[in-house]
Amino acid sequence: MKIFIDCSHVDFSRQPTGIPRVVLQYIQNGYEWSRTSGVETIPVVTTPSGLLPVRPTPGRNLPEYMKVFDRSPDDLVGEVSKSLDKSCFYLQSALLAAGVDVSNQQCMSSVSQAYRSLANDSDIQPLEISSGDLLFCPAYWHDVPPDLFWNLQRQGCRIVTLVHDVLPITFKKFYQSPWKEQFEKYLKAHILKADAIYAVSNYTANSIKEIAERNGVLETSIGVAHNGYAPLVGTELAEKIRNANFEPILRRGAAYQLLRERQPYLMVGSVEPKKGHIPTIRSFEALWDAGFERPLVVIGRKGWLEESVVFAIEQSRYFDEKLFWFQDFDDVDLFYAYQNSRALVFSSYAEGFGIPMVEAMLSGRPVVAYDTPVNREVLGDHGLFFDCFVDFAKHLMGLEEETSYEKIIEKVGRYSWSEWSEVVPKLLDELVDRFNGK
Repeated sequence: MKIFIDCSHVDFSRQPTGIPRVVLQYIQNGYEWSRTSGVETIPVVTTPSGLLPVRPTPGRNLPEYMKVFDRSPDDLVGEVSKSLDKSCFYLQSALLAAGVDVSNQQCMSSVSQAYRSLANDSDIQPLEISSGDLLFCPAYWHDVPPDLFWNLQRQGCRIVTLVHDVLPITFKKFYQSPWKEQFEKYLKAHILKADAIYAVSNYTANSIKEIAERNGVLETSIGVAHNGYAPLVGTELAEKIRNANFEPILRRGAAYQLLRERQPYLMVGSVEPKKGHIPTIRSFEALWDAGFERPLVVIGRKGWLEESVVFAIEQSRYFDEKLFWFQDFDDVDLFYAYQNSRALVFSSYAEGFGIPMVEAMLSGRPVVAYDTPVNREVLGDHGLFFDCFVDFAKHLMGLEEETSYEKIIEKVGRYSWSEWSEVVPKLLDELVDRFNGK
């Protein structure tokens, strides 16, 4: 038995957030699980030709069985191409120093570009599938034609689908057509044909069951595999950042100074309507008008249908004074932000899970959260919940009063959540027990 991890449409070259971050955790912890279980976990892309190994191989500390996939013809082409680029650079520099005009001499860069294009012609063979193998789909299965999965199923491969949310169905106004209609069509196909379906929260699992029942599927078993927690930075760096004298060599000067000196409230996550940025900004503006001083920092890239949110941020009369937006924070920056914030504001109307809430709580910071079932599932009785401006303002006033804040922080310290190193082995063990030998 082998467990393939579908990584279709995941770009591992970028700082992973959201679903790619989840997929990478399943890969990385899957490797560790394989060392003790003896079952290989292999990251793949699902194509009409079959399952292809991901290039370059994602994750660190590859087990021995993965070494064969770690290098490929296109890896070698890439290395040679980089060497040619460097050689061209040095040659052009020497010619410039000698007074030769190289502005119109394209031959050198053309050589490396032509060689690099060979990577696209590399012959990577599909992986062999044996009856009893399993394809675990924690990524963008909803962007892959379902027939590709069922073709594998006919070869004896089990299909296990992880659903992060069903919001394109339950909150359609936040998503674009025709993608949301495709999502619903593909989800229904997986409900009918996948060998198993898991959800990242009880809330999402119950939503899938309701969708299944509406479509006449009354006996649907949906497993729950909560997302785990992974520290944003290593232990040694975390201790340095927690030190009040921390001064990184490479830092985002003004941003770090803002965080350190003003201890703002944070909003973390993609900038899109369903995240609740607009009502949160309007609420802060009303409080700032009344004399409230502490700023709000938005951290996140642009997401779906983001125009109205971007307008609300950038056209606010408090933008760059008490309202700030950072789109390019990495994990170190984010950890620094949590450590130097007053609290996280999580105003999302709808989520499948909501990992920023866990990150903030385990960084020792309170979470002021819109009152939804999934937010209560993640935070339990440790969250500060609101469903109107009055409650929101009361929570912020409480967080500004030092005695009250100390009590809240003490309660936050009792919060716990399972790490990915526990979540992944537990699910993979469950899948092996469920399907091995069947």
